[in-house]
Amino acid sequence: MQITCEGGGAIIEGESGGAVLTAMMAHGEKVHSNLFDGKSPDEVKQMQQIMEAHVRQMIADAS
Repeated sequence: MQITCEGGGAIIEGESGGAVLTAMMAHGEKVHSNLFDGKSPDEVKQMQQIMEAHVRQMIADAS
């Protein structure tokens, strides 16, 4: 299974939805961490939850 990062076009692959989710979230933290600059811990947590929900939807759409 694979999905494409909408923020940069990176192709994220994994053998299962869970593996793709883990890889995409790690990618986001590494490559797009600047999105968290200046945010409070609560704002970061909320953003991460929104991103995870979006990635889960991308995985469901790809299935």
